[in-house]
Amino acid sequence: MKVNSRFLSEDQELATVPGALPSPEKPFNVCGLLAHVAEGQMAAVRAALDELDGVEVHAETEDGRLVITIEDTEDCLAAEMITKVDRTPGVMNSSLVYHQFESQDSLEREGVSS
Repeated sequence: MKVNSRFLSEDQELATVPGALPSPEKPFNVCGLLAHVAEGQMAAVRAALDELDGVEVHAETEDGRLVITIEDTEDCLAAEMITKVDRTPGVMNSSLVYHQFESQDSLEREGVSS
């Protein structure tokens, strides 16, 4: 089984991202963001984020903050999605507040499933 092809050259079978654990499974990569949205822009920002694969809004505050998670997809790395979120019209800034990158094998050994 191959991992996300963005991590591989044609002759490789395992992930080669620095820090990645050897695994025939796709690595698990999730980021947590806190985004600050301009006043009056929340509905437009939420609609734009709902269109992005791998992006999920979990909470919204009255003062214009969003709690977001981003996971790698087959077509896009989480790091690229963070940039897209930050460049979304109405987003004033975003901060990475959580990051986890593990092989699927290590998650299964810990008893965690993605």
